[in-house]
Amino acid sequence: MLAGAWFWKHSPDQALALWYGWVESVLGWVRSAPFPLFIVLVGILPLVGVPVTAMYLAAGAVYSPVYGLAGTLGGICLGLMLNLLLSYYASRVFRAPVARLLKRFGASLPDFSGLPAWKVILLVRITPGAPLMVQNLLLGLAAMPLRPYLIVSMAAEILIALGYLTAGHSFATGEWGLLPVGVALVVVVVLVASLLRDRMKEKKSGQ
Repeated sequence: MLAGAWFWKHSPDQALALWYGWVESVLGWVRSAPFPLFIVLVGILPLVGVPVTAMYLAAGAVYSPVYGLAGTLGGICLGLMLNLLLSYYASRVFRAPVARLLKRFGASLPDFSGLPAWKVILLVRITPGAPLMVQNLLLGLAAMPLRPYLIVSMAAEILIALGYLTAGHSFATGEWGLLPVGVALVVVVVLVASLLRDRMKEKKSGQ
């Protein structure tokens, strides 16, 4: 961070040129992909660790000026649904081998049978810093029921996606009034997640 700050202070033009060059190369790759293909990539790439938030920003910058925020969000939702389903069934396939592997080391998969499924899913979804791939893997290995898995996961992720899409749209179109809206959506989701975690901890400690 110190090296980056020094570089930015003493070479602002070069730093900006590098930043804009990197952004343009990423957006150029996104522009080369038709929107239906990008939707499929939203479903597949997070399975191998690609940050889904970067894809939200890119979609907001490239596709929302063409299809609008609502149309782009609809496409992203389809990609998310594909990602959740693929992750869910892939995790269920590997659940038995993972359980056998853990058993060799005297461990076992966590048992959440005594808790409501929606609470477990929500708690995983609002865990800060956990990539979508890790969240999906944990919930799939925990054998969560499919219906609450999809409903709660989509509800939690759509608000985050809309915030990043709005921010990307504002950068692409110059509608800077939308930027605070996008940032506010993400901040609200983070604050609500923090409040929910604290409330769950208080209930658990009170039992």
